[in-house]
Amino acid sequence: MKNQELDQRREEALRRYQLIAPLLDEGSSAMEKHNSRWMLRCQNDVSERTLRRYVAAFKSGGFDALLPKERKDKGVCKSIPTEALGLAISYRKELPTRSAERIQ
Repeated sequence: MKNQELDQRREEALRRYQLIAPLLDEGSSAMEKHNSRWMLRCQNDVSERTLRRYVAAFKSGGFDALLPKERKDKGVCKSIPTEALGLAISYRKELPTRSAERIQ
C-alpha cells in the first residue's frame, strides 16, 4: 500500500514538473515566459499562483519538492468527536444487537 501511495505521489510530481518545464528555461525572455505561463494556465486550468509555487519549490528543493505532502491529520476522524466514538463503541459492546440508529 505504501509503494502504491509513493508511486501516486511521484506521478503527481512528474505531472507538476512537466507542467512547469517550459518555465524553467533560463534562455527564455520575460515575454516568452509570460506567454508560456498564460498558455499553461489556459490549457491546464491552473492558477498563476500555483505555477509560481511549483517553480519556486522546484528551484529550492528539486524534483522531490514537487511531491505532494501528506496530510498532517491523515487517519484522524474529524467528523465524530473522540468521546462520542468511545461511547458508541461501549454501547455496541454492551449490547451487540443494538442498531446503529439506536446508538446514534
